[in-house]
Amino acid sequence: MVNAFAEELKTRGNEAFVAKRFEDAIVLYDKAIETDSSNLVYYNNRAAAYHELKNYTKAIEDANRSIAIENNAKAHARLGAALWAQMKYREAKNEFEVVTRLDPANASAKDSIQALEKLINPMASSSGFAHRRGVPHPYEYARAAAAANAGVQTFGGEYAPVETGTIGLVLDVALILLAAAQVLASMFMPALAGTLWSYILLMTMGQQALVMRVRNLLQPKIDVLNSWMSHFPSLLFLLCFFAQLTGVRPILFMPVFIAAYSMLDLVYKRQQIEAMLGPLYVYIGPYVQQADDAKDTIRIFTASIEAALLFTVMFTGGTFFTLAYIQYAKCRYNRDGYMKLAFKGLRMNVTRLTSSSYMPAAVDTYAQKFFDLLDKLADQPV
Repeated sequence: MVNAFAEELKTRGNEAFVAKRFEDAIVLYDKAIETDSSNLVYYNNRAAAYHELKNYTKAIEDANRSIAIENNAKAHARLGAALWAQMKYREAKNEFEVVTRLDPANASAKDSIQALEKLINPMASSSGFAHRRGVPHPYEYARAAAAANAGVQTFGGEYAPVETGTIGLVLDVALILLAAAQVLASMFMPALAGTLWSYILLMTMGQQALVMRVRNLLQPKIDVLNSWMSHFPSLLFLLCFFAQLTGVRPILFMPVFIAAYSMLDLVYKRQQIEAMLGPLYVYIGPYVQQADDAKDTIRIFTASIEAALLFTVMFTGGTFFTLAYIQYAKCRYNRDGYMKLAFKGLRMNVTRLTSSSYMPAAVDTYAQKFFDLLDKLADQPV
């Protein structure tokens, strides 16, 4: 028999949930469960609230409690969503498959299964030429992850657009142009490439210092300085500062990911650009819209470049800058869900190559040991 008081608490909790007051919703669901602990709906609703607060462990616990009362599709969907957010894609897919068995008409669960399959096996899709040659397509993981972007758990250290005024826009455009010029110069005019590299480093430091100022990261306080390793702008600022300090030679593709983040800045600030350009915006508007439509793919692909650069830097960056980049990549990995996806994609690509029939088994063995070592390094404190 339904408890009227518990139902009233649930209704109030639902109202708080709709209003995005998730903490209040949890308190009300708690009281509903205290009143009637046998109603699985209360656990499902509380799981949804925990999910919105990114407390996926609690969401999983509540989903399992609901299933213990009665096997139901909603709880398995909640469980699948939480596992997905934790990047446990196979387990999440299994839960959504249970949902489709319990509720065959659930189209959302079917879409989730398809998206998760792309994350689990991104190499099964396009690029037939690459597959025929046994070489992984470098973009497929980014495409698959972008298609299932809801599965990217954020950790607070990701790139985030910040309003930096006209100066910020000018720096964004300048960095994009400089990066393009530097890449071309590296192929045809190596001497000029070195000069452009220094300009890119200095300009990036200025760009990120602006962002840090807006985000109150330039305060002379110990706790603020200690937090620098948890924020993207301060990490990129320190990386460029160390590169300039040590006089490291141009690092292949580092200007590319710097320019890509500048491009994302412009995409997020397109309304400001439109207001500044007026009628002239019509000439670049379609291109900005294309970039906006692909911004999730750009974010993941840019993170993939950052991840792949770890190996480039090891061979070309010199001892000191290599150590600095390892720390940079480690901090980015621990605080950025996109970097976690990028490293997973990188490992999948390398594994596909090293496990090919023409590769000695020892190559794959040592490759896996190397990636396991990277995982251990990432878990160590900075």
